[in-house]
Amino acid sequence: MTPVSVEKFKALLKRKGMKVTPQRLAVHEAMMYLCHASADMVCKYLADKGGTRITPASVYNTLTLMARTGIYHQVPGCGSRMYFDIDAESHVHLHSAATGEFLDINDDELCDWLNDRFRHRRFRGYKVDSIEVTLVAHQTRKTFQNK
Repeated sequence: MTPVSVEKFKALLKRKGMKVTPQRLAVHEAMMYLCHASADMVCKYLADKGGTRITPASVYNTLTLMARTGIYHQVPGCGSRMYFDIDAESHVHLHSAATGEFLDINDDELCDWLNDRFRHRRFRGYKVDSIEVTLVAHQTRKTFQNK
């Protein structure tokens, strides 16, 4: 997936009735570079880059707002850390618990099968909103690759 350009991001914010702020643009720029990141990772990227000043709380709130409005996707990581994904479309993640890295696995057949299987399935007192698949893996090579 190609990350949403800054211009498209601005248009998305406006369409959803949100202001385009320097802080939101800085967070989006970081996410365009990182693709999958925790709030801490975005803060580190922004601090290393310099420029727009933004507090860690504002970074987390911005990421959470972008996930809640469907611009980004919230991805639970291993442990208590929450990650955000710039790709809000349905896909599978491969996650290295050791390094914290995520890779996107585009398997439309698997996603379609899961959605078909659970779309009308009833669980007493619950309705399925979405299906998240994360494969937790360990590295077998020095570089973490999607192959």
